[in-house]
Amino acid sequence: MSIRVWLSWFGKTLAVGAGATLVTGLFLTRATLTSPSEVLVAAVSYAWFGLLFGAVSQMGLFAFLWLQRLGLGLVRRPFVWHGFLLVLVAVVFVDVAYLRHAAFGTGESLLGYFGLPAGVLAWALAGAWWKVRLTHRQAFVPTLFYLFAGTLLEAVPVLRGDNPVQITLMLVPLLLCNTWQVLTLHRLTAPKEAKEAKRPASLGLDGMRPRRG
Repeated sequence: MSIRVWLSWFGKTLAVGAGATLVTGLFLTRATLTSPSEVLVAAVSYAWFGLLFGAVSQMGLFAFLWLQRLGLGLVRRPFVWHGFLLVLVAVVFVDVAYLRHAAFGTGESLLGYFGLPAGVLAWALAGAWWKVRLTHRQAFVPTLFYLFAGTLLEAVPVLRGDNPVQITLMLVPLLLCNTWQVLTLHRLTAPKEAKEAKRPASLGLDGMRPRRG
């Protein structure tokens, strides 16, 4: 991936983050915005935060790609590495619900706190399924892990609190940015990866050729 291609891709990721945060923020706070000046100030603020969320998403993706390369280099067997990632998905799923219940759910049922990770997991499963349609079935587990565990890790600052508006305002843009990146990454790296198709340490996310037809 050349610098020019990366800058274009990064700029589009920032645009996705800004647009998603702008729309989500204005929708969530529409009842409190009573004048055009308040709407303008809120719109600028949300767009700025969206740019930050886009940058966080990009850093998270490159961190995972490095982890993926390292893991496959150490394990050497993709099915073992994918099994490890699935175990981590299960651990994150339970931990997010349990830790938030322990912090904020005194006297409440634990089941209610599984709603948030379940929603993110459903989105991640849909994204991973679509990634397989675009590339190859071996991309399913890495994509699932990145969209689920990676997104929740990036959203830790708001998950430490119990404000549904703040959680939604950060989680929705991160999910959209992460999904945009992971579904377009193979298009940017396809020429390079085609030359490395026989390497055992293929990333799984971007190392698969798109299906024809």
